[in-house]
Parts: sequence; structure tokens; C-alpha cells
Amino acid sequence: FFSKSTFSAIAGLISALFYFWFKKRIIFWAILIFCGAGVTYYISKDMKHGQFNRRLSAWQLIIKQGVQNQFFGHGVGTNGAKYAFVEVSPSLKNKMVVNNKQLLDFVASEALSRGENDLVGLIAQLPPDQLNSNNTAVLKSELQKRGMDFQFWEPAHNEFIQVFFEMGMVGVFIIGGYLFDLFRMFFLFGGDHITLALMSSVVGIVIISF
Repeated sequence: FFSKSTFSAIAGLISALFYFWFKKRIIFWAILIFCGAGVTYYISKDMKHGQFNRRLSAWQLIIKQGVQNQFFGHGVGTNGAKYAFVEVSPSLKNKMVVNNKQLLDFVASEALSRGENDLVGLIAQLPPDQLNSNNTAVLKSELQKRGMDFQFWEPAHNEFIQVFFEMGMVGVFIIGGYLFDLFRMFFLFGGDHITLALMSSVVGIVIISF
């Protein structure tokens, strides 16, 4: 609620449901009915102002690029260091770039599509090899004056998609295997209150990771 994040609200709800399913079933049903209705209402409001479509579009692009090295990925830490996923506004188009020239060309294409020819000229004057935080801030300021901007999806805001891009199916298998084993051990040995509380927290973390 305080983070204004739908997935945080869902994570809180499902963590509580998981806990009380094993602790006290009547409280589980009460939370499911009353809090479930509240979270559903919150989601319906947040969808009007949230980033659902933007995130889905960015994730689609990251997965598309990740499939090219689907088994072992592009390398740990490469999302943001070697590869950058850029979104331009207001069109909300996105693209993977690997150098500053591609970044500037992508931003210039957005400016050109809006008829901002003077801005295209300004971008053309920026040497890609000398792009730094100072002239990037100047560029963003000029863009924002015209109702435009660009931002990086760094990180991907989805841990599993990021793992797939950087470590491929091998990385996803490792994470999936770890989580499977965690739940397996919980169902076999986790009967006490502390273990249940910890496992409920893990459920929340897994949901937030999406």
C-alpha cells in the first residue's frame, strides 16, 4: 500500500493466506474474502495509472533478446553494463542498444517522428564517445521541455526474466530448483511456527520478484 505497488499488495495478501492456511484456516477464509476484495479494488485503480503495459512491453523485448542465447544467457551483469534496454516517451517504444550512438539514434528517431527537427540537430551534435552524465542531463532537460524523455529498464523489474537474459535456461533451472527444494523441505519438515513465518516471507519475496 505505501509503496503504491500492485505486486506488493498481492505479495502481502498471498503471504498472509499462506501463513494462515497452515496456522488457522478460518482466518485464511476471512482474509481471502475481505482483504482479497480490497486488493482487487486496489488493482483495478492502480491499472489506470500503473506501468502494466510498459513493463509487459519491456519484458517482451528482454525475453526476445534473451532467446538468442537461451541456454547460458548473455552473461551475469550484462543487463545495464553491456546491453541497455531503452524506452522513449511519449510513444513508449523500446529498444536494446549496445552503445551510445544507438541510444542517440533511437532518441533522435522519436524526436523526428514528432517533428522536433531542432532537437534532432541538437542530438546530432552530441559526440557518442563523449556522452556522460552532464550532457545526458542536458539532453533529458531539452526532451522534457517538449514532453519527451527516455529511460533505461535497468534492472528488468522481473528477477526471473533478468536471470533468463543473463544466465539463460541454466540460471532459471538453478533458481527454480532452489525454490522447489525449499518448498519440498518445508512440506517435509517445516511444522513449527518460525519456519512457517519464514516460508510465508519467501512466498512474498518470490511474488515480488515477478
